[in-house]
Amino acid sequence: MNYTRFEQLVLGVAATTIMGSILITLASNGWSGWASFVSQILLIPVLIAAVHYGRRAGLLTALLASVVFIMLKIPVLSAPEGLGASEVGMIALTVAAFGLVGIVGGDLCGRVKYLFGRFDNSATIDDWSRVFNQRKAAELLQYARERFSRYGDSYSVIVITQNPALVSGLSAKRQRSLVREIAGHLRGDLRMVDEVARLDDGRFLVILPRASREAGFAVAERLTEAVREMMDTDQDGVSSRCFSAGEDALELGSLFTNLAPQPASYVGSSS
Repeated sequence: MNYTRFEQLVLGVAATTIMGSILITLASNGWSGWASFVSQILLIPVLIAAVHYGRRAGLLTALLASVVFIMLKIPVLSAPEGLGASEVGMIALTVAAFGLVGIVGGDLCGRVKYLFGRFDNSATIDDWSRVFNQRKAAELLQYARERFSRYGDSYSVIVITQNPALVSGLSAKRQRSLVREIAGHLRGDLRMVDEVARLDDGRFLVILPRASREAGFAVAERLTEAVREMMDTDQDGVSSRCFSAGEDALELGSLFTNLAPQPASYVGSSS
């Protein structure tokens, strides 16, 4: 199973479960008001955002859903008699459910995406970082280039470089832990459709499908600052470059050539 099928399965099962729960509630207890109905319906867009776009989008959608739900509860909140314990508990539980689905669901789905790569027997995951390796990065970059050539789908590529001197004195265990922390942050700070890979020379490569040049540079700046903060360094310690389809076609072509595995040379025998 790949992530696309997993996403479809999760959304299908969740939507069916939520709609079934609504129908069962209506049949058992009758109409309980718009707030209760909408609170269950809002779980669907929160889940879609988390599964398809990741933790950040899941968080934002969960916050929006919470605001909508609380606005629907204004008549109850402003009632002269105040709120009962059961009403307070129900509101807290609903907001917590939005957060659980949006944040935790988005984080888990981000991990599952690369987990599939570890078990598909195609050697596409980097052992240290647990994100895609250079081989997979070349495949993903080639796919993005082909989409741009055929359909005009824009994309941006970010390459993040860490100064080797920052980790030269660390043990292998600590180096691996730091690499994994950086990879985890990059994965969690991006959309689900974005791709993260660690190259053979230790650099990180990020592919942003359907991202304009301006968006690519904004993301590159955000990610680079975050990695600098994690490694407690400055511009000399961590740097990045951003390339955009169209404007940087030559640079992207050269990058792909450097990433793609070189064909094994054939040595013929002479008689």
